[in-house]
Amino acid sequence: MRRGNRQQFSEAASPNQADGSASSSVFHTSDELDAAVQRWLRDTIQPGDMVLVGGSTVVSRFIQRRLNSDYTHAALVTGEGTIVESYDYRLSMGENDDGVTETNLTDFHARHAKIGVLSVYRPEGLDVNAVLEQIQRHSQRHIPYPTAGMVVLTLAVTTTRIADRQRRGSLRERLLRRLVVSQINMAADGDKQMHCAEYVTRMYWSAGLALHFRQLTLAHSNDGGLVIHDRPVATRPAKEVDVEQTRRRRPQRSTATMSIVARSAPLAAFDLCRSLAKRRGDRTPVDLADVVFPPDLAAAAPMVQVGRIQVDHRELTIRSLNRALP
Repeated sequence: MRRGNRQQFSEAASPNQADGSASSSVFHTSDELDAAVQRWLRDTIQPGDMVLVGGSTVVSRFIQRRLNSDYTHAALVTGEGTIVESYDYRLSMGENDDGVTETNLTDFHARHAKIGVLSVYRPEGLDVNAVLEQIQRHSQRHIPYPTAGMVVLTLAVTTTRIADRQRRGSLRERLLRRLVVSQINMAADGDKQMHCAEYVTRMYWSAGLALHFRQLTLAHSNDGGLVIHDRPVATRPAKEVDVEQTRRRRPQRSTATMSIVARSAPLAAFDLCRSLAKRRGDRTPVDLADVVFPPDLAAAAPMVQVGRIQVDHRELTIRSLNRALP
């Protein structure tokens, strides 16, 4: 591990971005590294931007392998130093706690202290005032985080990977794809609860932004007849899916709280079983936002990446890759 008396910088052209630049920085301490990450984020973001995060913890790496992506979390920028996100702060399997909360950059970074990848995306043609108005309107009601629903969707992704290894058209492959559809149906909850990527998608929709998903993580697994907005979701090979604005619901006033509570394994398992049983009993039609993941948003149009950094906490380095807006 190299350490110097000052930060070291090296410039290199990006192999996939002719108009971009790559640079690496080495820091003395973890505090300097964390301060640099926050400073980069503050200097890069604008209201209405989307922030995608990929962690470097064991859990984050597990999710990244399932999604085949660097990103595991999505959030929206509401101001110079504020971010709104849907997050399971309690780390519990209950579905009536936490959820959509606005926070400052310091707390946001502290919660994702083991950031591995951090990217900022800016939608072309976005009415920033409209999306901020929608964020404010939805903040008037408590929107919980669907922890059990995300567990089910993660299982659906895993089932998809297994199905992909089966012979096309075989009985096992057809049964696995039916299982994926049933898992997606169980995870569906409309806008009653929102996971991180779902929240970002719904806020952009509500602001009138038309998102076009070039590829969906679960789209090619919906061969069993799952229909969204009266049309089939794209099957293999991946096609562009036009997103339609969802029906708005009347907001209900409530107060969201944020706290971290240690949960024992037996209690978490009980909460998960109770939440899954409730989901099986509550039938809600699936819409596209229910199955959107952070990497789906990264590949969507008209999202443009305006900045990306890769953070190495062991070597205390940051590699920055910036792309200028066209």
